[in-house]
Amino acid sequence: MSKQVIRHVNFLSLLASAEDQQRLAMIKTMNNEQFKILLECIYNILHGVVTLSPLNKKKLLEYKTVIRKITAEDTQRLHRKRLLFKVSIKSHSYSSKDCACSLKMTKEMILIPKHKFEAVLQKQNEDQSKAEVVLNDTPPRDNDQHNLSYDQKPLHDDLQSLINITIPSRYKDKALRLLLYLQKQPSIKWDEQGEVCIDGKVISNTHIVDLIRDSTVPIGRRKLTAGIHHQFYQFLKSTNIPLCLFRNVEKTNKVRFESTSYKEKKTEEENKEKEETDEYSEDSDNEYIQRNKKTKKTETNLETQKKMYVQRDINSIFTIKKKRKKWLQFKCFN
Repeated sequence: MSKQVIRHVNFLSLLASAEDQQRLAMIKTMNNEQFKILLECIYNILHGVVTLSPLNKKKLLEYKTVIRKITAEDTQRLHRKRLLFKVSIKSHSYSSKDCACSLKMTKEMILIPKHKFEAVLQKQNEDQSKAEVVLNDTPPRDNDQHNLSYDQKPLHDDLQSLINITIPSRYKDKALRLLLYLQKQPSIKWDEQGEVCIDGKVISNTHIVDLIRDSTVPIGRRKLTAGIHHQFYQFLKSTNIPLCLFRNVEKTNKVRFESTSYKEKKTEEENKEKEETDEYSEDSDNEYIQRNKKTKKTETNLETQKKMYVQRDINSIFTIKKKRKKWLQFKCFN
């Protein structure tokens, strides 16, 4: 957030929390920026951007005409300010002495949040500078220390938050159950960064949450690295995992983890279809004859329907001619 936005937020919060006399004093001593903020708030309320309670809506209805004058394009800035001041006087009457006292109070109240904000900014800048120094001064990672980090599994809450972010709500329960199952297995471990180690062998470029996601959520069009997921798949099978935790992977990934590729299988199926089509039999000839009979029947039905429609049209023409003759006879008698 920029400094201007924080100023505006502090000003509006003071207006909302201040007493009646202080609020009037603030309206008198407003800057151009503060006045524009109030106008924007009024526009948002009129256009229905801000949701209001029924009590606040009733209060606004009393000052409907004044609010419309303030938001009109023809009215000048000074006139708008006077209208705001009149509205505040009507709602809460007070004396001029109280107004002068409230001016001092508002000036003091406005300065306090600024000092607090500056102190917070200084703390944030100091923390950022310290973090940059720590990142630049980090030593290279030793392999021995990195292997020791796999002995410690991270907390369940950290992984649970990642699962809530990455995995759809429909499959969250299944993913959490699989995570609990893996935490009880001594042969699989992962470090703080989520990199997995199975039977003492580190699987690089992996994360435990990604493996859980691919083993619980349907894959669809996502591409999987066959080597990594094949190792994880074999490990889960070796632990005799129940099917309720491993159902989707067994169905969807079975074709992807096999040795033969999808194209080779497709060519084999196409060759079989060609061999079947080359061998003509008497049954296929009989089926062809039956299909021809059905098509002929449908053609005859369509022809009969056309004839019926033609006859109806002819009958309608004759009926119209008879009516016209009667009408002519009636005219002759007259």
